[in-house]
Amino acid sequence: TLTGLLHEVYNVTTTPNGDAHVVRHYQPMGVSGPGAVSGDVYRATGVTQQVLNTQFGTEMSLENIVNVIGPGPGNNFRMHQTVHMSVAADGTVTADRSSTSLTCR
Repeated sequence: TLTGLLHEVYNVTTTPNGDAHVVRHYQPMGVSGPGAVSGDVYRATGVTQQVLNTQFGTEMSLENIVNVIGPGPGNNFRMHQTVHMSVAADGTVTADRSSTSLTCR
């Protein structure tokens, strides 16, 4: 189990024609946890930034990939997450996690 903070920043700007320019930035901050069997400490790394141009009142899906690094070789894994995001007519951004998968590396 990993614990820590996920720093997220959303910036939504409207264009003169009413479209939305959305910049989403997030990164794990101090995210770590012990291996269930080994007790080795694993740490989440990476920064993701996504830029979208869309109209208000639309929905979109995004991808997030986080690498989790353990000590030594051959014990890392990658989390792949699909996020569903909506931009309301007033510019409010909402997101909810749709699916997550893990791959050993």
